[in-house]
Amino acid sequence: MLKNFKIKLLILSMTAIVIVILKYYSPKIVNDYKVEKYYNSYNIKEYYAVLKISNLDINNVIYKIGSKENMVDKNIFLAYEDKNIIVLAAHSGNSPISYFKNLSNLNKGDNIQLLMDNKIRTYKLFFKKEVKKNLRLKINKYNYPILVLITCSKEDKTKQEIYYTRLIKTQISSKI
Repeated sequence: MLKNFKIKLLILSMTAIVIVILKYYSPKIVNDYKVEKYYNSYNIKEYYAVLKISNLDINNVIYKIGSKENMVDKNIFLAYEDKNIIVLAAHSGNSPISYFKNLSNLNKGDNIQLLMDNKIRTYKLFFKKEVKKNLRLKINKYNYPILVLITCSKEDKTKQEIYYTRLIKTQISSKI
């Protein structure tokens, strides 16, 4: 009887330790841009940015292209980046990795922020459209920096939603 109690107590203790580790050391959710704890616990070289969309409660680390964590089945996927275009994609379903499940609630004029290179870059949504899914997606180019968000349509599984945002402000971050 005492042996069974000790085994149950050990299992309960191990479960509690795992829960604490997952809660405090998960690199996926970052609150209020306080990313220093993640920088201290994980490889900073793998991070590209932190995406924040306040009105959708999105606040997630984005991994660099080439990182094993930069996969749509794990995180928000950094599909493309250069000095004028950044393209992010994520699932829109109901699973724990459906980071863009409420993206359809974005409206023209809503703000999106990226924390990168110790700067907060604020983007404003100016255009959204729905297109048929295919292996090649044509992204419109503009004469100013844009952030493009892509997810599957919840209404029609054969289509994708594309959200175009324009860089409107860059400021030095004092939050890290």
